[in-house]
Amino acid sequence: MNKIVEAIEILKLNVEKFPNSWNTYNSLGEAYLIKGSKELAILNYEKSLKLNPKNLAGKKA
Repeated sequence: MNKIVEAIEILKLNVEKFPNSWNTYNSLGEAYLIKGSKELAILNYEKSLKLNPKNLAGKKA
């Protein structure tokens, strides 16, 4: 629906509420990647992988 900026804000709140959930960082990474913010995407994928080294989606991204 082309509301990636709004989605990122919601996902950032999700990360704040669930900082130990690898999936929250993975989702935020995906959103940043869609937006074209490569550095922020990588940062969040890396956090996701620290919490779950078996995260195949994070590794692939």
